Amino acid sequence: DEKENRYYGKVVNNYFGNYTKDNHKITLHAGGSTMMMGPKKAMAVEQKWFELLPQVVAYSQTENSLILTLENGTKLKLNKTILPN
Repeated sequence: DEKENRYYGKVVNNYFGNYTKDNHKITLHAGGSTMMMGPKKAMAVEQKWFELLPQVVAYSQTENSLILTLENGTKLKLNKTILPN
């Protein structure tokens, strides 16, 4: 949410937090999440995602994706998804 400098999403749990940015540099500040259990594999993916979020240092955008760059230079491409109602 660019108006409120908030990020949010869902893997198994809903997560959220605040961010600050300067040009294409970004810092994702610690947030929170719900605490539901899910399948082991999905929980492992979620844990890895939560470990990566604080490592994000830059971003770029295309029409259909967001590319996050980590401290070590690794790039994560997130494709836009439209969920059915």
